[in-house]
Amino acid sequence: MLKIVSIFSLLLFNTLSNANASECEIQDYELVWSDEFNYSGLPDSSKWNYEEGYVRNKELQYYTVESLENSYVNNGILTIEAKHHLSTSQPYTSASLTTEKRATWKYGKIEVLASIPVAPGTWPAIWMLGANIRQVYWPRSGEIDIMEHVGSNPGVIHANAIYYDHDKKERDSVGAHIDHDSVDRFNKYAIEWTQQHITYFINDKPFHRVDIEAMGTENNPFHKPFYLIINLALGGWGGNLSEDFTSEKLKVDYVRVYQKPCH
Repeated sequence: MLKIVSIFSLLLFNTLSNANASECEIQDYELVWSDEFNYSGLPDSSKWNYEEGYVRNKELQYYTVESLENSYVNNGILTIEAKHHLSTSQPYTSASLTTEKRATWKYGKIEVLASIPVAPGTWPAIWMLGANIRQVYWPRSGEIDIMEHVGSNPGVIHANAIYYDHDKKERDSVGAHIDHDSVDRFNKYAIEWTQQHITYFINDKPFHRVDIEAMGTENNPFHKPFYLIINLALGGWGGNLSEDFTSEKLKVDYVRVYQKPCH
């Protein structure tokens, strides 16, 4: 009798879950968070936080905090500028803006209209990390790379989802790349993240899809909140800088996050 009840409960749960998923699919997206950068000065501190220092990947840049040399808003555009300094203890500086401790989301559409540098050695990225990274650490936190471009391979956009595979007991990823000739112009980079998939877009055209359900259910990070990061790195995967490097800019026209009421 107990076994019969258990089977019935499981069937009922699956039926309700499928019904909820179907209901969610037909709901419209609503704008829940945005920055249109319709102001001047430093990025809005109520929306953006900063990473600081030499953070990861043996990159060259030191990420500064609230420095108008490296991150500023003017004429409706956020600019993250990486610079070379001749006579300082930090020869290369840049900025990494994040919504950590400001805003997180589970599921939805994230859109960023951006123009990215393509010079050798540059590594602009628009990406997300699991909000629980301080507790479970990477890669168990999960990572969603909405857009990465490296100067060592110009004209190619990379997208990825990184997670910890509990069966293999190691990091795993599901990635893709696409050739794109006009990355130095403004393009819209976006994901649509649902309970089932993460779909990646450039200018509203899908080019990659990740099956979340195929990753299993044990501590699947893609059913938990993430925060957004926009940064411009130098070196590392980006390759070597040119000898005459002085500065490069990552420009952002807007960031918009949409969710459905069911989220």
